[in-house]
Amino acid sequence: MPIHSANRDFVVTALRALELVAEHSSLDATTNPLPKPPIVGSGVYIGLAGHAWVYLHLWLRLRQDAPLRAHVHAALRVSSPARSSPWLDFAGVPDSDEASGTLRWLLVQARDSARTALEAAVAAAARGRSQRMTLLEGGLIGPLVVLVITHEALGEEDEAIAALRALLEFGKRNVLPAPREACELLYGRAGYLSALQHARAGLSAIHRLQEDKPLRPALQEALRDLNSLANAVVDQLFNEGAKHEVALEYRWDDTVYLGCAHGLAGIVHVILDEIAFVVDARTIAASEESQPEFEALFTPDRLARVRQSVRQLITHQFASGNLEPIDESPASDRLVQWCHGAPGLIFAIAALLRLSRWSHEFRSDSSMEWAQRIRRDLCVPVDSPEFAFMERAMDRAGDNVALRGMSAKGVGLCHGVCGHIYALLRLHRHYAESRNTGEGKERWLRNAHEFAKYVALGLGDEALPDLLTSADRPWSLYEGAAAVPCALLDIVSPMGARQPGFDLWAPSADWVNGLL
Repeated sequence: MPIHSANRDFVVTALRALELVAEHSSLDATTNPLPKPPIVGSGVYIGLAGHAWVYLHLWLRLRQDAPLRAHVHAALRVSSPARSSPWLDFAGVPDSDEASGTLRWLLVQARDSARTALEAAVAAAARGRSQRMTLLEGGLIGPLVVLVITHEALGEEDEAIAALRALLEFGKRNVLPAPREACELLYGRAGYLSALQHARAGLSAIHRLQEDKPLRPALQEALRDLNSLANAVVDQLFNEGAKHEVALEYRWDDTVYLGCAHGLAGIVHVILDEIAFVVDARTIAASEESQPEFEALFTPDRLARVRQSVRQLITHQFASGNLEPIDESPASDRLVQWCHGAPGLIFAIAALLRLSRWSHEFRSDSSMEWAQRIRRDLCVPVDSPEFAFMERAMDRAGDNVALRGMSAKGVGLCHGVCGHIYALLRLHRHYAESRNTGEGKERWLRNAHEFAKYVALGLGDEALPDLLTSADRPWSLYEGAAAVPCALLDIVSPMGARQPGFDLWAPSADWVNGLL
């Protein structure tokens, strides 16, 4: 069956999955008919903020992507949503005022779910429960990021500023003074940096959608404070990681982990995202204030360590293509997961090669020393054997995901099938952005479609209980089926696909210009 003919089924299944997510959004365990709690706590990873993130993700994707809206419109016309469905308006004209009612419903659902999650987290903190500092696991952090973006999109400007200020204040109180070794993505300062990046990227997306709306001085000031705090966290990450002779090295629980959740791949990906923020702005050289700050933060040695860290990860690739979970011998080639295996290697390499491609295409300008430094000390020449070597390493990792990823634990993003869909879509995007006209990009999209068909079929028949009971929190975003609506809609328009809570929405260079 040709790939495009599956799009309608993916859309219909995604919208049905979203209804099921809404039915399992209660934090009250007494209302749960399942043998395991559907979600736990307030965070994005396994809690209610993960559901808020699903609504936010779908709103951003549908609001930004006209072809995706058209696919949803076509599927709804065939499937005939019920009169009570919030998607009924969308079955009309996809770019009409009526359709905007559905988009607003998604936005309000995201805001209200995040509010409920934040209230629960505040109550838990008042009872003495400690709060993690990261986007994925933080009961306060995840809801605050969603609220920053949704309040701004709904025109609730004072609330957006208040949420952003609360996010920054948490970082000053809890992240900067945290133990030096607390660096990884799931529980450490890299996860807090990811929260700042997602808040900034979400606000940037809103600005692109409201081009006639200038930045308010209060928001501009708060975002400059966000950038300063992000710089301080990046500085801490570099200082703690500079233990290895040439690369970065981090320990969690006294072990050198290599994957995304606890290890080097996740931390390097977040650092590369911060460098990409500077690169996408294209204007740092025009700011006398920020140029010295960039030079101090991203020194030649630090940039070289990032590049060498990606090389180091490749040396830990099994012959199978999988990534070793820890830097110890003998290592086990068992976990093919975003948290510990090959998907993390794909994301880390792709992030470096994306910057390398930018440096190849960007016009050389001797007055832009920061660009020359990134090109010289961080990036891999596009026409070099090393660039091809890194692409081959990504391909081997992708082959491993395609071969073994269906045996994952459930359908979630962390160690489930939906996480593997996003890894394969990241490979597809890499080759599509390189204008590769050969087998590369289509190969990975076909593989991603096979995984998506498995998820769609499982959600639609008696296999659903098996997909859910294998997950510890069966309706959470990172362990359960809340990831399904995102993955199945993203695969319909794959160039805009981003793994929720990890892979950043693309920033707006024009908007960023005023923040540096």
